[in-house]
Amino acid sequence: MRHALSLTLVCFIASLTQATGVSTDFAARLEDLNPDQSEAYFDLGEEIAEVARSEEDRMLAIRLFVLADHHNPVMFRRSSILAIMPLIDDATVHRLLSANLRAATVRTSLMPGGNHLSPRDSDAIMGAVDALSALRKGDSKEFQRLLEIDGVAEVISAHSESLPGDIRWMQRRLGKRGSRESTLEFDDQISTLELQAELLGSSDQPWSVVLHIERGRPVTVVEPIPLSEIFGISTSQDRWIDGRWVE
Repeated sequence: MRHALSLTLVCFIASLTQATGVSTDFAARLEDLNPDQSEAYFDLGEEIAEVARSEEDRMLAIRLFVLADHHNPVMFRRSSILAIMPLIDDATVHRLLSANLRAATVRTSLMPGGNHLSPRDSDAIMGAVDALSALRKGDSKEFQRLLEIDGVAEVISAHSESLPGDIRWMQRRLGKRGSRESTLEFDDQISTLELQAELLGSSDQPWSVVLHIERGRPVTVVEPIPLSEIFGISTSQDRWIDGRWVE
């Protein structure tokens, strides 16, 4: 599979390495980066991605996300993949990132088996699942009704790091809506689907999520390829000194 993708990756990496300039707005911040502080790489990447207007800034943000993943994959692998995806237009690279996202998504059963769930806990979990569906559909009234069920808000808040925002963000988003159709970004829709699957105790990725991620295409990439390999980034060059990345 890697050999079949090699030509596409070579072409993509060539375009990536052509953009080597760095905006002066970020030069001082880059010089302060320390490999022992992986969070700083990710935070700066987010700031740059949010305001990026040039190809150089976009590629710089990608590099920072890749380095954050390299230095702390447990904390930043999934977040880095999700942050990179909106910055990429290449369909093949998107599929590689999707494969990595599936591999990086922890699948644990949050619905205990047997009779270990109290009725309150069961109602709270199912209410949270339905609330996330209401969020995707843009149904503000139903979302608010479900939040009032005992324990639902607590379940959603406990997993807010896996979602596009906290409850107040969701309420603000729904409050701005003028129609009952989803306006969530593609990655945000995926994150809500993934959490619903976990809350329902799914040990595998449901077909609904797989089809949504792949937009109906067959899944052809099984083994994830490291982000550094996808983008041709040397993770040993993680310090910005005198205007260039060095070891």
